Amino acid sequence: MTSDSDKELHHPAGLISDNESECLFDGETSQKARDELREQISNRLGQTLRDFAVVYPTLRECDIESVFDPDSPRKVTEVRAATQDALAMLVYGMLTNGDMLEMRLQDAIQNAAISYGEQIDVELSLRRGPLPTIEQLIVQADEEGISEGTLTLLEYFLYETDVSQEKLIEAAECLSIDFSEEDIVSANQMGPCVRKPQMAFTDVTISDEEIEDSTETNK
Repeated sequence: MTSDSDKELHHPAGLISDNESECLFDGETSQKARDELREQISNRLGQTLRDFAVVYPTLRECDIESVFDPDSPRKVTEVRAATQDALAMLVYGMLTNGDMLEMRLQDAIQNAAISYGEQIDVELSLRRGPLPTIEQLIVQADEEGISEGTLTLLEYFLYETDVSQEKLIEAAECLSIDFSEEDIVSANQMGPCVRKPQMAFTDVTISDEEIEDSTETNK
């Protein structure tokens, strides 16, 4: 007979258990305990990644659909947010091992689309460079205004504790965003997170008409 504590120890479902998730986000968890848990999860993550070489080609369409298109709007929102985090982690990993981002992403999109029953023409052009300073962001924001790039950079600097509040507020003003010192302090207190949580737009749909328009454009 297996106790509840044994079940949690053996991690029966998901990459991490509920208790482990709480420990990672709990500011009261000791640094030693948190680092040990991170190492355990990292080992599991490596094996889980390798498992996709088996899972992707063998699961049926209905199996994948049950994961990514559950019968609850709340679950769909959770899946879409988690999908963005998963994609970000994969890209982060490819950056660390010097992989070819454009080729890997382009091939994955095209192959997945064909399996789904569509053809998608993909043209990716990634321009890489050093992360700008907060001063450079202010200049960029003043010239360009709000954009996906400037907003993402502002969010990044918002969580960096070594950036002055004055510079952050100045950058926000260039983007017509109202930041208070209280907002900045709150963001700086994100606890044990190593990198800032992502913002994910989950309430999105692509209609059949949009797919047809895209098909006509590509002819």
